[in-house]
Amino acid sequence: MAMSYDQMNAEQRAAYDAARAEMAKVREEGGTGLALWRLTDNPFKTLTQLPPEIAELTNLQSLDLDYTQVTDLTPIAGLDKLQILQILSTQVTDLTPIAGLGQLQRLELNSTQVSDLTPIVGLDKLQSLDFRNTQVTDLTPIAGLGQLQTLDLSGTQVTDLTPIAGLGRLQSLDLNFTQVTDLTPLAGLDQLQTLDLNSTQVTDLTPIAALDGLQSLELDSTQVTDLTPIAGLDRLQSLRLGGTQVSDLTPIAGLGQLQTLFLSNTLVSDLTPIAGLGKLRALNLRGSAVADLRPLLQFAVILNPPEEPKEQLAVYIHETAAAAADPNLPAKRYDSFTEIREAMPALLEYLNSLPPYPEPLPWEVSGEDSKGPSQSSALELAWAQDGFGFNSGPVSLDQDPVALATLEDLREMMDELVRQSGNHHEDIYRRALALRDRLSGDAIDLVRAHLAFQRLQRIYDQRGNRSEPLDGDCAQTLQDLVETLPGLTLADEKVRDLLDRQAANRRDRVDAAEDAADIEVALAIAREDAPFDNEVQGVARDSAAPDVDDQLTRSRRPLAQNAVIAVVREFKKSPLGAAAAATTILPAAFSPEAAQWSAWLALNAETILTAARLWGQEYIGWVNPIVGHAKAAAEAIRAAKGKIGGS
Repeated sequence: MAMSYDQMNAEQRAAYDAARAEMAKVREEGGTGLALWRLTDNPFKTLTQLPPEIAELTNLQSLDLDYTQVTDLTPIAGLDKLQILQILSTQVTDLTPIAGLGQLQRLELNSTQVSDLTPIVGLDKLQSLDFRNTQVTDLTPIAGLGQLQTLDLSGTQVTDLTPIAGLGRLQSLDLNFTQVTDLTPLAGLDQLQTLDLNSTQVTDLTPIAALDGLQSLELDSTQVTDLTPIAGLDRLQSLRLGGTQVSDLTPIAGLGQLQTLFLSNTLVSDLTPIAGLGKLRALNLRGSAVADLRPLLQFAVILNPPEEPKEQLAVYIHETAAAAADPNLPAKRYDSFTEIREAMPALLEYLNSLPPYPEPLPWEVSGEDSKGPSQSSALELAWAQDGFGFNSGPVSLDQDPVALATLEDLREMMDELVRQSGNHHEDIYRRALALRDRLSGDAIDLVRAHLAFQRLQRIYDQRGNRSEPLDGDCAQTLQDLVETLPGLTLADEKVRDLLDRQAANRRDRVDAAEDAADIEVALAIAREDAPFDNEVQGVARDSAAPDVDDQLTRSRRPLAQNAVIAVVREFKKSPLGAAAAATTILPAAFSPEAAQWSAWLALNAETILTAARLWGQEYIGWVNPIVGHAKAAAEAIRAAKGKIGGS
């Protein structure tokens, strides 16, 4: 039941008055569009119900209610000239009032409370429909919307695509983060140009083999291994395969229109099948098994870019097997296309210095590089004043109005969650404060924000197992958070790196011994005297949870490895580490940080070495002697302190 004006609080009345004023302005000007949303200083964000005057705007063709608190669409039921309706991130649950808006062409329901699409069954002029991050599970009501060209149902619980098999005009379909496994219903959608399947359960691409109009296909973090079915999709311009088990690129050797190819964290080792893809402009090999980069010499436009390229040119080769094999390879991580372009001459010079392909390379790729393994970009650590912390930085969102609006919503959510949990749920309260802190300020560290979010997401996912059940408001706010925050953080490459690695860890299950070793390293990181900041220790503690399988526990392996690499590397290059390696313990001056690093390595030596043996020769061969030096250094420091105390 709608509240009266007198029942509204001051903010709600102000929003209501602002909406009425905006409607009067549109009516006076004879306008056809009404937007109750602003990027900054939004006066409508506390609007809970639509003023009845909106029903008088019978010529409206476009209505934007995004980010309001409107729940009831009844006042717009008679606006039968509407062509565009946007109610993104509102509290709307029931679409019945818009069932008669037969002129609608675009409907945006993203992040609403809608679960049933039945009321829109007759809106047969719809061309674009977006209900991502909603509770929709059944697509049957949209089976007859034959004019649809764009459909986004990402982040829903949809599993069955059969109802959309007849939507022959679809050009863009987004199924990211759904539970879809079977693509058979898509086999006849021959107008499709863009298909997004990231983080689905898809394994078989055979059903889309005949969709030869596809220009963009995204398969990141799926179970796909075989690319043979897409060998004939010769109009593909962009293909993403990050975090899959794909190893053979031979099937895509003939995709001559490809311009962008992502192979990060795959099992791909051989680039020769794609050497003939002359239009390739961006290639991501980060974390792949590629050991021989000489086929890159075929991509002259990337390696020898013009002064002012008209397109973005990039090749990413950090954390590849080739980078592990040769320390001379210029394979650092770059933060901008300008940096990449400036680095290409050095890469070109390096590749030209190698023997011509296919002559043997001057080294055997074994991973036994004396420099040791490199940290994974997911959860990379760096030394700072408070200990080793996550090596990520703040990002300004000033140029992204959608991100800014989402951030504003999230800040309000966190204020609510802190208030709701303060006297009832201590675990939620502490984590909510941490996330609220991460979302404050002009620039946001999206990696740290996402990690803080994952700690709250675990509580939400396990809400049914709590001894003290969540009250309704708190549970709802947590649900809103789970549905909203990824829309902000997934725009960041390092966050996507983290999710790729977490997905890969879910796919590549370790045995019980490896799992136990990783848990012990995580617990060592979380020790009170360990050289890590509170945030890293909190994530380590959560990642060590036994009998839990979620994104936090899937962070256990990369965090454990990065922690060992970071501490070993810093100790090794310190004067104390150098002296220990030369068996001349205790130089004249050494930092307290170096003493702390050596103490942690010494105290946890067996834990670290046990894990390193299970991680492989690359780790144990490098870590073993340095841990020995750390033990010697720590013992010498203890002995020296004992002498001082005794004197």
